[in-house]
Amino acid sequence: MLGAVSREPSMGRYWGALWTTLASMDCPSPSNPRGNDMVTQVRWLIRLRWIAVAGMVLGALVASLAEAFGVDPYPVIVLAAILASLNAFASWLTQHAGTGGERWQRGFIRGQILLDLVALAFLTTLTGGTYSPFAAYYIFHIIIASILLTPSESYQAAGVASALVLIVYAAGGPKVGSDPHAWLALIATISTLWIAVYMATHIMTRLREREAETRRLATELGRRAEDLHRANVAIEETRQLETRYMRRVAHELRSPLAATISSLEVVTTGLVGDVPEKQRDMVGRAEARARQLLKIVDDLLLLTSARAPRRPEISSQPVSIRAEIERVAELLRTRAEAKSIFLLLCLDEAIPVIHGDQEGLCQVFTNLISNAIKYTPEGGRVHVIAEASNGTITVKVKDTGIGIAPEDLGRVFDEFYRAPNARSFEGVGTGLGLAIAKGVTESLGGHITVESTLGRGTTFTLVIPVNPPSTNPEGPAPM
Repeated sequence: MLGAVSREPSMGRYWGALWTTLASMDCPSPSNPRGNDMVTQVRWLIRLRWIAVAGMVLGALVASLAEAFGVDPYPVIVLAAILASLNAFASWLTQHAGTGGERWQRGFIRGQILLDLVALAFLTTLTGGTYSPFAAYYIFHIIIASILLTPSESYQAAGVASALVLIVYAAGGPKVGSDPHAWLALIATISTLWIAVYMATHIMTRLREREAETRRLATELGRRAEDLHRANVAIEETRQLETRYMRRVAHELRSPLAATISSLEVVTTGLVGDVPEKQRDMVGRAEARARQLLKIVDDLLLLTSARAPRRPEISSQPVSIRAEIERVAELLRTRAEAKSIFLLLCLDEAIPVIHGDQEGLCQVFTNLISNAIKYTPEGGRVHVIAEASNGTITVKVKDTGIGIAPEDLGRVFDEFYRAPNARSFEGVGTGLGLAIAKGVTESLGGHITVESTLGRGTTFTLVIPVNPPSTNPEGPAPM
């Protein structure tokens, strides 16, 4: 582009535009130097040239008011008008004649840079020749050429610029040729041009190589992200299939188990006649085992229900967290009193009513509080705290029970998992209660965490949003 006679404003704009290009331009690789960005770069050159034309006109006007500059403003204005006409034609050609293919675009960029170098040679001739302060603007053009062109084309531009500098120097005549300062200016300008093209092309080559590597990594990352997405979809499909299968099996087992328990009850109660004590004991054991198996089946059904999407009429039920905790605590208080466990409730009266699955939340609180009572030795304490703040409801169930070992904390929410000390303390259990609690909580957009110290107690923290996210209206997966 062309410099202006008014030096400081023009240089500021020039550097600003150059920096914007370096920051926002998609630097191409050497194998495909221009790509789809060539159209943008052509238009950027045209816009930048308008700035240069405006700077030339403004500088000429300033020079016309100050004779100390010693510059005739009219040739500069004529040069600016010619450059503006050519730039207008280039703009029209870009907008109306089409952008052509890559070869046309590359030639168009080279032509514009050559045009700017020639115009700059005329400008330096009009403003002092070898002594013109605008000779430094050759460096800007070389930097621009290094950004937009390949290294070989950039060196060709540097050769053209050097030839133009020599022509301007020769046009100065014998007076300039005998001036050692002019020789120094000539050598400094040409050497600076070649140093600039070497440094700029080296930097741009490294940048293009890094961008090519970045694009390769981005492509690889995108491919791996797609693979991960497909894997997640496959895992989710497998999980849904597992849930449907588990639900079907649980339903198929529940009816015969219930019938078996009813038949065993008839025998143990003596409705079919007297049963010897030994046989009654054996039948009672069978009934107890059948009831344990029925409890596992019921828990499996609850777990599959927690996994499945909830129907709108269930998910939008108004639920009072405070009332549900009080109701569950009242049902379990007798069990706590039987072990001399002090059950304390500390419930914030300002807890708002939420919309969610009332049955599911009741099951969550039942599992957490009953577990706390089950695994707390006689004479211990169970403390239930509930409060609302910042759009969430936090429920904590704290006990002074046997605690959980650090190596078992990460698995307590796994299905069918029971910590070794829990199995030794209480033999009966399915290992599904906490998995159900986690599933129901997450279906409401919340989360559940656990903190525990072995031998001192455990705290489960349940956090539920006051406004749970909308759920899938399609309902549970089909059987």
